[in-house]
Amino acid sequence: RGMGLERVLLSVLALYCDPRLLVLVINVNQTEQELLMEDLTGIMPQHPPMSMTNEQTSLERETLYLRGGVVFVTSRILVVDMLTNRLPMDKVAGLVVANAHLVTPTTSEAFILRLYRHANRVGFIKAVTDNPYAFVSGFNTVERVLRCLWVTKLHIWPRFQRDVIKDLQVHENRLAVFEVPLTKNMARVQQALVRLMSSSLTQLKKLRPSLDMTHLTAESGLFQNFSTILRRQLDGVWHTIGKQTRQLIKDLSTLRDLAVFLDQYDAVTFYHYLQTLRASEYAFTHTSYWVLLDATDDLFEFAKCRVFPRDADAAPGSETEKTDATGRARRAASGIDPAVDRIERNPKWSAYQEQIDIWQRAAEVSPPLWRPNQPCCRTLVLVRDERTARQLRAVMHRGQEYVLNMQLRRYRAWRVRTSRLRPKAMWVHLRQADLLYTSWFGFPSLRVRVFSANGVLKRNSTQASGVSPQADDDSQGELEDEIRADYALPPDEDLAANFGEFGETGFHVIIHAYHREGGVQGSRLARLLLDLQPNNVLIYDLNIVVVRELELHAHVASHPIEVALLTLDTSFQEQQYLSSLRQEKEAFTYVISAKRSMAFPDGRLGLRQKDERQLALRPEDQNVSTRQAGGRRATAGTRPKVIVDMREFRSSLPSILHEFGIDVEPVTLLVGDYVLSPEICVERKSLPDLIGSLKSGRLYNQALQMSQHYPKPILLVEIDESKPYSLVAANESLGSDLEFKTTLARLVLLTLHFPKLRIFWCNSPHSTAQLFYEMKRRGAEPDGEQAAAIGVDMEDGHLSDSRYASEPEAVLRSMPGVTPANVYRIMSGIGSLRELATASQDRIRDLCGGPTLGDQLYRFLQNEAVETSATSSAKGASRN
Repeated sequence: RGMGLERVLLSVLALYCDPRLLVLVINVNQTEQELLMEDLTGIMPQHPPMSMTNEQTSLERETLYLRGGVVFVTSRILVVDMLTNRLPMDKVAGLVVANAHLVTPTTSEAFILRLYRHANRVGFIKAVTDNPYAFVSGFNTVERVLRCLWVTKLHIWPRFQRDVIKDLQVHENRLAVFEVPLTKNMARVQQALVRLMSSSLTQLKKLRPSLDMTHLTAESGLFQNFSTILRRQLDGVWHTIGKQTRQLIKDLSTLRDLAVFLDQYDAVTFYHYLQTLRASEYAFTHTSYWVLLDATDDLFEFAKCRVFPRDADAAPGSETEKTDATGRARRAASGIDPAVDRIERNPKWSAYQEQIDIWQRAAEVSPPLWRPNQPCCRTLVLVRDERTARQLRAVMHRGQEYVLNMQLRRYRAWRVRTSRLRPKAMWVHLRQADLLYTSWFGFPSLRVRVFSANGVLKRNSTQASGVSPQADDDSQGELEDEIRADYALPPDEDLAANFGEFGETGFHVIIHAYHREGGVQGSRLARLLLDLQPNNVLIYDLNIVVVRELELHAHVASHPIEVALLTLDTSFQEQQYLSSLRQEKEAFTYVISAKRSMAFPDGRLGLRQKDERQLALRPEDQNVSTRQAGGRRATAGTRPKVIVDMREFRSSLPSILHEFGIDVEPVTLLVGDYVLSPEICVERKSLPDLIGSLKSGRLYNQALQMSQHYPKPILLVEIDESKPYSLVAANESLGSDLEFKTTLARLVLLTLHFPKLRIFWCNSPHSTAQLFYEMKRRGAEPDGEQAAAIGVDMEDGHLSDSRYASEPEAVLRSMPGVTPANVYRIMSGIGSLRELATASQDRIRDLCGGPTLGDQLYRFLQNEAVETSATSSAKGASRN
């Protein structure tokens, strides 16, 4: 990571910005696409790249394909255009796949590459990725990804490769590493966190002895993917896991956050966060395992000593001893609390200020000569998140004492407010603090769960004992005003918002947060370095991508750059950085070893698969000779076909159907998701979608439409085979009285309303494909135009949900004598329910198909009419 993959991709695409060639780019996220299109437009303004979106019509896309050049297109649009022959496959020079590690046999990208290679064996396929970790997990992952990509060559360029090292040594930055030692109390807090994480992992092993603890260590717990690794092992038995195990998993995430916050934030913020965690544990019924350990007392004690030190902790020569009476008087006059002098400073703050001062003095003595027309000195400070950036700006402009004073004031105000609240009202204040922490600082202050007296989870409400809504609004405003005041800077002092606007001279410091949603964007950082052209760069928070982007920038920079790297010696952050380097090296070593021993796919595989893409037809289906390909060669024209709705191409089932040997025809369907034959229509639902559709009533309307237009409607429920499932939620119970509020009750009610509806349960898309083929055997093939026309009112030219109103039809179906065989005959012969109630007995018999059913419906209607008239008469008499 951080080795300039975006530059490689840009260089490849720049070669094909030619209208005589058509090159498609897939699997690119929105940020990467915007940056690549902007760079390509700058390189080839006469032939800029194009982008395909769902806002363009099919004819417009077909025209853009014929223009040639580089085209960025989403996978869903491209696979539909391929299947409908809107894209001339023989005109496509090649495909470029970004983020190749995400391509698996069930993805849309694998489907696209298979369609392309079956139709075009001459064009190229190039794929790039910078994530070697994705190839370590699983069995034979490297070979499986290469087969999905249809490539026969694998090029590996790690950072420790000899040519890479030789190239990067040509232009090197002047690097200075400052290893700031941890304070005594920070080291104690860190040791307590390590003990807590080790104890939690030991307890987890006791509760789940089947866990593989090879990669579940205190060191790996510092990474964000730790929870993913742990959850992957427990997915298969998640429904059998008790509350203690689930709470332990949450505790490990909380401890990881504490380890990050210890290195990143000041002493008051860290202690405040700890206090909110403790308050949340005392306010609610559940208690975390780590709160009960002895190391927790050390954690809170040493964190408190950083803010309110004991007299014995104030060593001679400390900041407290150096502060004279004049300085204390000056601080008191400026509103600084005297207790601020005793608070432990963040060690990186002083090193940060000292390095900035050194660069500023050097710029005043000898201004940079490489920019004679604009002799200004630009210093770029790279931090992880925006919260740290705000804090460093405040430290730089107003000093450490001011920032600590604001944090201390906020903490004391929080203590006063929480001490006045009763336990039942505690959650109201904690919820406010949690929302403000998340919105302003980027991390949650606690995990709030509210329980009623009977232990059932309920919604958050401002109506609680001891707190009024007006008091909530006042405290909310006070908290927000204090947080805003913490880092409020004049507009002209905030240089990060408009770092491109500088004076002709001077020393400018720009603080930039490099971490965005989804991780570190190396392309954005490279663009910032090129636009800013800094003289000095200070890396405040260690990161592999940041360090390597600066190494690459040295090759294109117009002047030498001084780089200073701040790190806390033996800290969690340093350990995480070193562990990342080691894990990356191990991942590359594994990929290199796999490349040495694996068998690469044959280049002729695409042609062979195209010829043999068919089902293993059974001997009773047709007379075939087993001497020809083992009986797998089917006669021409026997390949089945399925009509698939356009929206279904987000799932993996259409790709698997095509691989299984079934032709897929994309059509915009108004009724159903898959049409297997003129009689069979399938509505596919995942389990969460099934539960949501039953609650909202959408599934009822879908079943009604399928029952009206198809003799054999089917509801297909797909279940993830790697995860357990249950139709009964944790807070649901099956009592003796049936209430239509549970999923099972709604499902039973659906089957009672629609007797023709069949429900199939499949544990994987592969089993669904096999099921579709079994249902299509000896059946007529569907017609795409007819399937698309179902649900369309041809006379008015607009769409309609069904031929009849759904609500009156539901009332009619609930009446005695009305069956699925005669319901449509009754609706065709009767205009409304009022007309049916006044119809004669002979007419009702004719509509129902006989005297038995007709008399049942007639007696029911007459009894209802008599009761209604009697009720009306009684009401009139009472009024008189």
